[in-house]
Amino acid sequence: ALDLGTYTTRIYQAGKGVVLCEPTLAAVRGEETRLAAAGEEARAILARAPEGLRAVWPVRNGTVAQMRVCAALLKQYLAPLLQEGIFRRAGAVVCLSSDTTELERQGLEDAARLAGLSPVSFAEKPLCAAIGAGLDVRSCRGCMVVDGGGGTVEAAVLSCGGVVVSRTLRQGGRAMDEAIAQALREELGVMVSSWTAER
Repeated sequence: ALDLGTYTTRIYQAGKGVVLCEPTLAAVRGEETRLAAAGEEARAILARAPEGLRAVWPVRNGTVAQMRVCAALLKQYLAPLLQEGIFRRAGAVVCLSSDTTELERQGLEDAARLAGLSPVSFAEKPLCAAIGAGLDVRSCRGCMVVDGGGGTVEAAVLSCGGVVVSRTLRQGGRAMDEAIAQALREELGVMVSSWTAER
């Protein structure tokens, strides 16, 4: 299963758990879409502010904003897992928000297919979060799940194996980091990176 988050990408394998947890971050040269580095490696390189490299977060507020960079990032993350034989076939279930539009869904599917994943199916994020938290989602008794991510916060009420009602706020932890960095800049005249603001 693949959770392509605004801030973090996780890949889960049944029986083994989370086999990859990396920032959804790419370091690219100039206007190219070819990756110089990905994930934690990209974060470490970009922290040194090298000339000619820029940070690209290809997913913004739960939506694929840069298709080719996103596909290249996924490809890089999947390559060692496929070589190790972790996946018998390169298909995936991709998590998405309950209010994902058809266009956003298509963008996720295209990025996954460009990365070499096929077939691609989808599951609603609140349902996946509830299952991961050990809740009995098949029960007809209602339960509420709040999933706070880097780009979105989603609240949903679940019952009888499905989402009854949900709301998504297209802001999350990343917006908080930016607000902290802005407050430090305006009130103290101190410039900090998003990583420092997060800490």
